Amino acid sequence: MLQAFASFIVAHGTWSGALIALVAFVEGLALVGTFMPGSTILIAVGAASSHALGMLVPLILCAAVGAIAGDTLSYRWGRTRGQQFLARPALMRHGAWIDRTKRLVRWRGEVGVLIGRLCPPMRSVMPLVAGMSGLHVGRFVVADIAASALWSASHLGGGAYAIHLLNSL
Repeated sequence: MLQAFASFIVAHGTWSGALIALVAFVEGLALVGTFMPGSTILIAVGAASSHALGMLVPLILCAAVGAIAGDTLSYRWGRTRGQQFLARPALMRHGAWIDRTKRLVRWRGEVGVLIGRLCPPMRSVMPLVAGMSGLHVGRFVVADIAASALWSASHLGGGAYAIHLLNSL
């Protein structure tokens, strides 16, 4: 199913940017991103688009924009309703990594945002925690732009590069 979805995205070039932005947006939403295999989808789309490398850069940009939008919304939720989100049963059983995420944001601020976007267990709660911690929105957005660009490039580019390596064997 994943391969079919990735092939669909690549085959429909007109819609591929919007679809990949939507995947990255949902991945960036607090709680929802926990259940969304966004990273896996991005890697699969990168692999499926390895034959059309000209398509890769626009997809990376679209994925980064979607991730930034989802993270920013989650940051806003953290500012207004963070404790309500963290009190949900789905997150209560992951208290250890939520506590690590809180410590990372308090300790390193925007560097914590960058690290959190790149670490799967923290990715879905990092923006929420950053909003709850009072990290200035400007500092959050700058760090999130860099982190989302790196995240989307590493996943889409990594998928394309893996297929390139396999074809060269």
